[in-house]
This record gives sequence, C-alpha cells and structure tokens, in this order.
Amino acid sequence: MKKFNEVKYNEDINSIKITIKNLIFKICDFLALMKTIHLEQKQKLPLNLRHKVESDDKA
Repeated sequence: MKKFNEVKYNEDINSIKITIKNLIFKICDFLALMKTIHLEQKQKLPLNLRHKVESDDKA
C-alpha cells in the first residue's frame, strides 16, 4: 500500500486550483467574445433590414 504523501497531495491540489482558475479565465474570455459578436450582429441587423426595405422599394 502506498504511503500518503502530504507534499505531493498539496502540490496536486494547487495544480488543480490553477487549472480551474485558468479554465474560468478561458470561459470568461469566451463569454466576452460571444457578447462582442452578439453586439456586432445586433448593430448589423437594422442596417441589413434597412437595406432590404430600400431594395424592396426600388423593385
């Protein structure tokens, strides 16, 4: 049976904490990117609709 190694255990816990923090940062970056894309699409939509209305008027 393996002997409990407290130092190794603490190193593993710290490594897991760092991994979780990095994952949280990546998720936040991804959400910020999605929000930016959403806002850009939201701004483009009225322009696309306006262009469609103008095109329909000419036809």
